[in-house]
Amino acid sequence: MRILQIHNKYIEKGGEDTVVANEYLLLQQNGHEVELCTFDNHDLEGLSKFSLLSQTLFNRKSYRKVQAHIAAFQPDVVHIHNIYYAASAAIFWAIKRKQIPAVMTIHNYRLGCIQGLLFRDNAVCQLCLDKKSSFYGLKYRCFKNSLLQSLQLTLVNKINQWTIRHLNPVKKYIFLADFTKNLLSPILYLKNTEGVLKPNYVNDFGFTKPSERSDFYLFVGRLNEQKGVKELLAAFKTSGKKLEIIGSGPLEDLVKEAAAMHPNIQYLGYANNAYIIEKLKKSKALIVPSLTYEGQPMTILEAFSTGTPVLAANTKNLDTLIAVGQNGFLFDATQPESLSNALNVFENFHQSDLYHNARQTYINHFSPARNYQQLMAIYSSIL
Repeated sequence: MRILQIHNKYIEKGGEDTVVANEYLLLQQNGHEVELCTFDNHDLEGLSKFSLLSQTLFNRKSYRKVQAHIAAFQPDVVHIHNIYYAASAAIFWAIKRKQIPAVMTIHNYRLGCIQGLLFRDNAVCQLCLDKKSSFYGLKYRCFKNSLLQSLQLTLVNKINQWTIRHLNPVKKYIFLADFTKNLLSPILYLKNTEGVLKPNYVNDFGFTKPSERSDFYLFVGRLNEQKGVKELLAAFKTSGKKLEIIGSGPLEDLVKEAAAMHPNIQYLGYANNAYIIEKLKKSKALIVPSLTYEGQPMTILEAFSTGTPVLAANTKNLDTLIAVGQNGFLFDATQPESLSNALNVFENFHQSDLYHNARQTYINHFSPARNYQQLMAIYSSIL
């Protein structure tokens, strides 16, 4: 099978880029011909406001680029990942004109939220989705606290939604979880048969026994408010338990200050994936205290691959990844004492089972072999 992947890179590399790269290699390793058509938001930097608006609404260069890829590669299937912002709705028109069947993975909430996070004032916000109105994104200046930029993104979303409704080559939408599917289906105008579930996957990094681990918990992620960094620090300042933090972001100074004042907290800075995997293998558990809805954090899947249990916030999507008492525990991320209680429950639990169950979760749901089966079933269903 010949598969053309289409993906738009954000300014900062994220989990979506890893997913695309993983699926590219997975398909190649199983004998398929794969070509990647990429767009990059760095290309939009320095444009005038008018040029930026026109290119994010309908980018003629993107249209021609996709047309050229299809003409040269002659794919059987097109797999769309991210379209924001340089790719734009133009890619749908290009695929439709060539009459190639397509699938699209919904990695985030941006089609229904201009900020993409469903997060405002340090709490979950679904106003635009619940009220079926884009007004609130403008009222609260949800994109970079700018009315002008929020208006621009609102127009982009309106164009994308209109295109999806009236001129769309996508036959199947891939969702990471039922919650995301149910939340965004009204925007995508989905019929029951058009939305399917397929989780992400990670490589097998190998199981590490509990006896080979060190006495510390691990946090990996962006250091910002929605990741629950403040609440994480508050819990460990009082618990006395050891915490190691990997990441960077706007709350970096706050983390450094906490590490300087509390010997049990260690800040390791930004690190590459190989270093993170080694830390996961040595840690007692991964802590994921996100205050907002996550998609499907790759770090959690990597933790399961190494047999590392996860203590996660009981927010949507995370609550479906964690089987309480099996591969980890859930807590109320808004309450530092809830995390402290979860740590105590974890340490008094029969931990050996947690590590083996975490590994089994990976084998059953997030391994390359399982993902390949699901991906091929989706492709085959539209051919």
